[in-house]
Amino acid sequence: MTMDSNKPTIIVSKMGSIAYTQEYSEQHRNLKQRVKGDQGATIAVVQHLLTLDLNIVYFGRFYGELPEGLYYVQSHIEGLNCWSESSEQLRGFEKDIQELDELLDGAKPIAFVAISGYASNMSIIANEWQITCQAAAIRYNGPNINVMKHYKLPRITICNDTRNYPNEGEVETPGYESLRSIALLSQREKEWIKNIQYERWHVSEKYAAAEHWRLFDERQYPEKTVDCQIVNHAHMKDGKKLGATYDEVWRTILQSDVPEDFKIYGLGWEHYSGYDPKIMPGITDSKEVFARSRCTVITITGDGLYTNKIRFALSQNCLPLFYGRDPDCEFTVDPLGKYIPINDSIRISRPNDLARVVDYFCNEEFERLQLIDRLWDLTSPDYSMLDNCISDIIAGRDMTTDNWREDYGGYYRTRKKLLNS
Repeated sequence: MTMDSNKPTIIVSKMGSIAYTQEYSEQHRNLKQRVKGDQGATIAVVQHLLTLDLNIVYFGRFYGELPEGLYYVQSHIEGLNCWSESSEQLRGFEKDIQELDELLDGAKPIAFVAISGYASNMSIIANEWQITCQAAAIRYNGPNINVMKHYKLPRITICNDTRNYPNEGEVETPGYESLRSIALLSQREKEWIKNIQYERWHVSEKYAAAEHWRLFDERQYPEKTVDCQIVNHAHMKDGKKLGATYDEVWRTILQSDVPEDFKIYGLGWEHYSGYDPKIMPGITDSKEVFARSRCTVITITGDGLYTNKIRFALSQNCLPLFYGRDPDCEFTVDPLGKYIPINDSIRISRPNDLARVVDYFCNEEFERLQLIDRLWDLTSPDYSMLDNCISDIIAGRDMTTDNWREDYGGYYRTRKKLLNS
């Protein structure tokens, strides 16, 4: 397949991980405990980019059948681990660039679209901080960092998981300064400070509805057998460390007679103050739960965050009931009222709300299905911010201005710390 020299070229990759198709995942589910990689957001973004008038190159590791029209250059990471010599990594980098140069045939790519994944402090073995790199960083971040640096590409970061913001210490290594994200398209609107090595970076996230950039676009209509079941990790004593505040949320939700056959699936519920093993049996398949349930309850674990779980439930004709009526509460779902008005009585936020709202929608099937239809339309994938960002880069818009930052966010250096401070 010969690249069209008249079209701009975008390189895209899943940072810190592997991209694989849903079909590949299903075929290998019985061969491994789990397939380590990403199948949803990355493939959906790639398929969307292929609808634009662009050459799209996937760089890294992609497992499964390639979408039609996608160019693929596989990164050379064979044998690399955290104890490898830097010379081994550099030989892989040279092969990567050689194969990309052969494909590009003199054309210069205009941007690198990075779907955020595992966020490492370092991924270049010969780093000036002499930090030992983790294997995942060496294998799945290092090659991408090298490609961005070699072609001097602006990085458009798509963040649909707030655990995975770019964190590479390379941006503080001489020669790598340009690798900050010039756009951070997220599933929330937020500005904050992130420390990377000895620098403080201002992080500006722009809400781009990125939580819906996944492959949940087919509605299914399974037969319902229970009124309400929930899939949610407890997050009382895990890495999020939400503790008593999140425990209080769930005590509020469950302070009523729960519906018949009600269960909460997920990890960590043994740490919940109202733990009941009869209704909290552990982890299971989310799709199966949504497929059999008429309703489910959605909570949020981050301030202002929007979640793809809403779309996932809707895809199985399961009505998501939103927690929270206070826009300033960090656990309120849809605090901007984009989908459900913030003070709507169908939100779950007070004792007995769960039983009342579930009972209403299970007795009013037409109302339940009508609301599902409305929410399905409202949560349809919207790539307009990504498209506009790419169009502005093609048009040569200045990416260093305040106006650019207001539109697309990104990473910006603040005050530098002294090494001995």
